[in-house]
Amino acid sequence: MPEWIDFGAPAACGAHRFRLEIPQASRAAVALYEDMGFAGDGSRPEGALLRARVKRSCWSAVSALVMREFNERLQAGKQAPGRWRTGGVWLERMLGRELCVLCWAL
Repeated sequence: MPEWIDFGAPAACGAHRFRLEIPQASRAAVALYEDMGFAGDGSRPEGALLRARVKRSCWSAVSALVMREFNERLQAGKQAPGRWRTGGVWLERMLGRELCVLCWAL
């Protein structure tokens, strides 16, 4: 099993990370969730919280630039680059927070 998935997110179950949901429908909104991982003692999942929802047209306008910037950072840290795809895409916690702020601005 790989140590990291998609955009530098830990592959381990229960890790704090973000998930970007890109629906197959071309006009459906893109949603960003924060997955808090396990709560406190690790006995139960905390669950994912919806942090942002963006119109597909806005997402399409910035997605290539965001992917390029995130991949440059991942490659500088000697991690494999990621790519956007329909369904769920996992992001490392700090990249997810940056994307969250960008989504709020959109």
